[in-house]
Amino acid sequence: MSILIRLSLAVAGCLLLIGSIRAEVFESYNGRFYIEYPENWTQIDYVTAQFYIQQSAGTAEFEAVFATAEANPWFTGPYLIVTVDTVGELSEDELEEVLENMEASFERARVDRTIEEFMNSPQPEIIAFDQEARTTLTISEVGDTSGVVRISLLAARYYRHGVANFFFYAPESLFAAALPAFKQAITSFTVGAPPTEAAQPVKVADIESRQNNGGTSRTALFVGLGAVLLVLIILFVKRK
Repeated sequence: MSILIRLSLAVAGCLLLIGSIRAEVFESYNGRFYIEYPENWTQIDYVTAQFYIQQSAGTAEFEAVFATAEANPWFTGPYLIVTVDTVGELSEDELEEVLENMEASFERARVDRTIEEFMNSPQPEIIAFDQEARTTLTISEVGDTSGVVRISLLAARYYRHGVANFFFYAPESLFAAALPAFKQAITSFTVGAPPTEAAQPVKVADIESRQNNGGTSRTALFVGLGAVLLVLIILFVKRK
């Protein structure tokens, strides 16, 4: 039985057992949206996250990184990287071209699935597309030099200001248990400012620190190819 088949069975069990999750709120000033994440997760300091991410992705632009509070270092457990491409809203024709290019680049078929349906039964052989939410989801196995198998879930929400990208990573043994948190972040995505003052916005210092491009060679912490590919596809379509 493959890892991802076992994962699907474990996911079903976890999603049945877990009800509502108490949430913190994060607001993206750049993307003009906010999301919720579990209160037992923590937002990683921008400079700390940038230092580690640059080791595998070079110069990396991102909004925020979240991880389980108990993971030490943070990247050894489940974590979420949020990025935003403020390219403006894609027309229906542009979105269709993006989806066709994704199918060709990932060599996977596009299948109509709601976020709920895909989360309840992740399928690695497809690109799930939720038409109402204008969201794509893909899942893959990722190996690293330590031999630990990780599961990668990439979700992209196409909205009025551009594209919000969610890169979820977790060791295979922890992915199913972390999936409700991942689902919470994706489904809570809302354009505009949060209704309360509980949001954790991107700090001015964090935005300024994005100009620093240093870094040294270390073990890759996440796979950036999917992110780069998606950004290039979107920009190509918008600039044609």
